[in-house]
Amino acid sequence: MDPPGLPNDFLFQRVVHVANEHLNSNPVTLRDHQSNQQANHAKLLADVLELQLILFRKLSRDTRKALSVGKDVFILVSAPAGYEWLVAFLTVLSLGAVVAPISTEIDEAEMTELANETEAAAILLGSHSPLVAKSLDKSVGCPVLAVNEWLLAQSSTPPKQFQINTEHTLDAKSAGYLLFTSGSTSRPKGVLHSRKTFTTVLGGLLQTGILTEQDSMVYTFASNLASGIVYCLYTLVAGAKIEFSAGVWSPEWMWDKIREERATVIVDQPSRYKELADYYWKTLSSLPQDKKDGYLKGLCGLRWPAVSGSQPTELLRKGWNSIPGATHLINSYGMTEVSGITGLPPTGEDPSDKCTGYLLPGVEANLKDGEIGELLVRTPNMFMGYFKRPDLTDMAFDESGFFRTGDIFQRKGAKYYMYGRASVDGKRSEVCLWALFHPLIITKVINKQGRLVFAADVEGPILSLPYVQDVYVVPITQLNSTEKQIAAVIRPTKEAASTVHITVDRLRADLRDSGLEEDQIPVAIQITTPDTPLPIGTGGKKGKAQVIKQYFPDGWVTSLDREKA
Repeated sequence: MDPPGLPNDFLFQRVVHVANEHLNSNPVTLRDHQSNQQANHAKLLADVLELQLILFRKLSRDTRKALSVGKDVFILVSAPAGYEWLVAFLTVLSLGAVVAPISTEIDEAEMTELANETEAAAILLGSHSPLVAKSLDKSVGCPVLAVNEWLLAQSSTPPKQFQINTEHTLDAKSAGYLLFTSGSTSRPKGVLHSRKTFTTVLGGLLQTGILTEQDSMVYTFASNLASGIVYCLYTLVAGAKIEFSAGVWSPEWMWDKIREERATVIVDQPSRYKELADYYWKTLSSLPQDKKDGYLKGLCGLRWPAVSGSQPTELLRKGWNSIPGATHLINSYGMTEVSGITGLPPTGEDPSDKCTGYLLPGVEANLKDGEIGELLVRTPNMFMGYFKRPDLTDMAFDESGFFRTGDIFQRKGAKYYMYGRASVDGKRSEVCLWALFHPLIITKVINKQGRLVFAADVEGPILSLPYVQDVYVVPITQLNSTEKQIAAVIRPTKEAASTVHITVDRLRADLRDSGLEEDQIPVAIQITTPDTPLPIGTGGKKGKAQVIKQYFPDGWVTSLDREKA
């Protein structure tokens, strides 16, 4: 039995079209700055076909037979976002298997558990993955391949023309990829999508014409995130360039890419844009005019600075917009289960930090104008279900078939504004007291007013203080009580670390003129070091669950409690 070649579906048809053009022009469209690899679409497909042959020979006879009759076969990929990861990802899809990109942060025991849970037919590892193929091979019951070793050992030669195998037509409704949620509010769940999702999402994006062959996207996501994978594949099928930044990102590095005009598209978390803005004002703004103009000229070419993972604060927007020539940050909102939900067009419109834009084409939302409540949606790209969890799949939908996002929104006309995350206490239809982990967290503080306090409203004034580089506002539980109080974990600036003694008393005093009410001001704080970033979850969301566990364990007693005692 021979390997099947390139499948007859939308994704590979588009890549083949671009690759055949590259056979003659031979441009560089793929740069991996961690492994120092350069390639184009033609080299990419040649490597995919070579790895497909190697992997196909490694698969068991039963697995090959299962693939030939369209059964679900899972193959795990663990590699940092880069060229090797892209080759591995496309190779698995080309076989007709279900690709499951796995975080590079998990250990061997966790990978073994996932391999057993999915009954993985194989595991592909990147050269910068902390897992070692030879060691992992002993603990799992399937072949483990180190992608880089095979790519270096083989010399793939592009053919005169790439061809789609029209007989290798896969069922669009069959499973295509398995992604694990961020786990920001619960144990990560496996989200299963059909191959049709690639067609509808990528086809819809191509119709927008956002990207052209002249564009260059800097890929900064982890390799197991839905939004990052979609943007990467969209850039690929559009024939644009991809700059993989895994392992090398810094504000200085990114500004160099901007100056070199290799960053017309960036999709990243808000904290990265804050670092870019801070670096400009602290370093680049004082350069001689001719050198500074080089950066600003490149910035004018950055026409799509999109935000993902969480929403940018008003303070960040002002800092970014104050850079000469900066395009307004572009909000969007989506979920692993249902893909994109809302977004903003690249216009001069600069909304508030809570606005995520308008519903994307084909998306329905069950929220009346002016109403505040949990956003329920139906999209053209609904997931097939949670992997091996039909109970959770049923709970994720209401009786009308709308997906429960768990996020609190307000609709104002055609725009949607995100206020936080609903905590679910056994009743999905009811917005309960707490939402601990979302970046725009809703925290109901039990006080005389009994009103809601939004973490973003507290984080903004704290971020404006000169000694604060970053902050997470979280709810904490008082000792021997169910009462909640507001706490903050602060990452100080480098300048302040050696000159300012940050205490809860000083913070509270500094915030009393900020417009915050007394019950909005934190009663407890923890201070990290300037070089210790606050944790970011796998979905680009603020890692508030981790912060609470690390800095405010159960039974925490606030300093104010001690004063009262």
